[in-house]
Amino acid sequence: MPWTDWRRAVQSVQHCDLLIVGGGGLFNSYLNYGPEDLLVQSTSFGSFIFGLPVLAHMLGKPVYICAIGAGQFNSAEALRHARMAVKLATVCTVRDLASKRLLDPATPADGRIRVTADAAFRLENADVEALV
Repeated sequence: MPWTDWRRAVQSVQHCDLLIVGGGGLFNSYLNYGPEDLLVQSTSFGSFIFGLPVLAHMLGKPVYICAIGAGQFNSAEALRHARMAVKLATVCTVRDLASKRLLDPATPADGRIRVTADAAFRLENADVEALV
């Protein structure tokens, strides 16, 4: 679904059993970030990606934040919203220790945030000859 379509996002989350957010370097604010746009139709990708776990939580759906990278937050508000999204997740895996430390500086012993490999490492190599 297009990330700018909140109406469709709400419908999708209402009908899902589990919301999976990820993977990739999604938790950052390189692009536009408007914290005032959280859970409203906007052109702020950060508000959408941080808002999905909030939406799922409000609808009573579990959230798996899967193999994300985090970094380069341009504001304290963006980092705060990223951390909020992680706290609302049932499980969160990150691609590196730096992302874990950034998203949860207290590094709790409960192991809720786990460091894992990027899922791309599980992909099979392309058949180069078939591509030519």
